[in-house]
Amino acid sequence: AVLLEGLQLDNLAAVEMLRANFEVSCGRCGARDTVTIASSAVASGSGSSSSHQAAATGQCQRCAAAWSIVMRPHFVHATSNSLCVIKPEGCCPVDLLPSLLGGQCGECNAVMSLRDVQVGLPFSRNCSSCHKEISIYMAAVSFVPKGPPRSAAASRRGVARPGAAAARRPRGKASGGGAAELRPGQPLPALGTCKHYRHSYRWLRFPCCGMRFPCDLCHEDAVSDGHPARWAQRMVCGFCSSEQPLALGCRVCGHQLAGSSANPSGRSTRFWEGGTGCRDPRRLDKKDPHKWRGRNKTISAKQSRVGPKPWSGKGGAAGGGGSGSA
Repeated sequence: AVLLEGLQLDNLAAVEMLRANFEVSCGRCGARDTVTIASSAVASGSGSSSSHQAAATGQCQRCAAAWSIVMRPHFVHATSNSLCVIKPEGCCPVDLLPSLLGGQCGECNAVMSLRDVQVGLPFSRNCSSCHKEISIYMAAVSFVPKGPPRSAAASRRGVARPGAAAARRPRGKASGGGAAELRPGQPLPALGTCKHYRHSYRWLRFPCCGMRFPCDLCHEDAVSDGHPARWAQRMVCGFCSSEQPLALGCRVCGHQLAGSSANPSGRSTRFWEGGTGCRDPRRLDKKDPHKWRGRNKTISAKQSRVGPKPWSGKGGAAGGGGSGSA
């Protein structure tokens, strides 16, 4: 089941998935890909989940392994945050990308479309009938399995075979690709690090495409259309996989996830270390030559000789010519 965590509905009676965009990982090689599943339109307000199912099939672009996903949408309302139920075969869902939803106004019961609804970003529009503002917000999305747990090899094939070996499953690389399924409370692959930033233990959700990457360089390498990256406002902790607003530390587990401009590595070091250590001259060790670098530079004394400029707002020579007498 796909659950919407931290769901907030304002003036919306019900919401249903119309066209879902999922990010999936191949069960054989772990390569990531996107899949679009289109469902039926929003049904009449009966209060029950839709019985219509939608399916999508494809194959991995790396190893050509076949996979399929069957989706059955649910009605989301104030007392239910279950968006849909999906049944993957040969792949594993990783994330929910910006999708098309259908909503029912809480005032006039009019049905309208909610386009490009993204996890972590509030979406609002005006009702097409009564023109009242409606909004939806979901802080995170989680994929909760239903039924008894299956082995790793059976999960990749969609068949529960006892005694199937899971040792042939390739281990995730330290590139931060994140092919494994994310579960709250468990660490990210390689603790969220990548080959560009070894001391950044988090994934960033970029609002330009709604996808999660360890850094902006990984975003540029992975996107196919080459769109520029926008400044990320949300992140996923590399130690507990909890999604939250962007910060240097995790609000859930308390781990330090990244450093600041004065301390890029995030470690308690007092040396320059080629620019990757401490950059604050006040905290640098006295044996580090960067602490005293630039102390003997010439400082301009023109301001003390001629005074501040009239437009600088620091007082100045606005009435300096009135000291003489006739």
